[in-house]
Amino acid sequence: METVKNSPDENFSDYTGLFDGIDFGPDGLSETPPVSHVVSSVADNRRILNLILVIDVSGSMQGQRIGAVNYALENIIKELKKQDDINSVIKLSILKFGGDAEWATPQPMPIDSFVFTKIEATPSLTNYGKAYHALCEKLSKSAYMNPSFGEYFAPVIMFITDGEPTDLNDYPDELLHLKKNGWFNQSARYAIAVGKEARSEKVISLLQSFTNDRNNVRYADEGAALCQLIQFVAIRASQVQTSMISRGEDPGVQPSIFSEKDSSLFGSMFDEK
Repeated sequence: METVKNSPDENFSDYTGLFDGIDFGPDGLSETPPVSHVVSSVADNRRILNLILVIDVSGSMQGQRIGAVNYALENIIKELKKQDDINSVIKLSILKFGGDAEWATPQPMPIDSFVFTKIEATPSLTNYGKAYHALCEKLSKSAYMNPSFGEYFAPVIMFITDGEPTDLNDYPDELLHLKKNGWFNQSARYAIAVGKEARSEKVISLLQSFTNDRNNVRYADEGAALCQLIQFVAIRASQVQTSMISRGEDPGVQPSIFSEKDSSLFGSMFDEK
């Protein structure tokens, strides 16, 4: 796929049309286990899918990389707004992390009323531990999975980064703590490594420890390929998760979203380099 060149200001302030033509088709118990039988208090009684995007906004993500992420986010929102499921409603949550971690969404926001604001990358470190800690805090009934807003089923979580963590002494403990969270264990988790320097055995291992599934760790170079991969994972994973619930299937058994054709288009991190 043709590589998209950096915009003059390196921030993709105007990236409209750059990707035209792309076709998108428990290992522990938590104190806050997932809700399984809670009567919704919302008017339409549809179950809620929380699509959570954990986005690296460290210094190395500036320019083309964060530009592609922003373009993908805009298209994810547009595409999901077109989908109308009588059994479920999709909400979007965005967690930005670098030297620290910050939620761009105070609460999970319904897709049909989501107003997109461009994500900015700034010179900073890459602290995985901060992201893991912030994610664990919100995966609870007292926070993002609050049953007073309706009945949630297992969320879809996508982790996007272009490098290794800089908090080598902190992130392992935070990940162990996160893995004791019941919502996290039942979630459908995906990771995307961005750029050639992220395509290493160490990054593969780090991201696999997050997803717990080698097949759900994918690689994309910058530009259109990255944009396409983010959109594919977010939209396809959301469709699979909501359709499983609609059919009454066990959401704890996650089918692969990647067909043989998709795997050739969105290369696995484990393909020959």
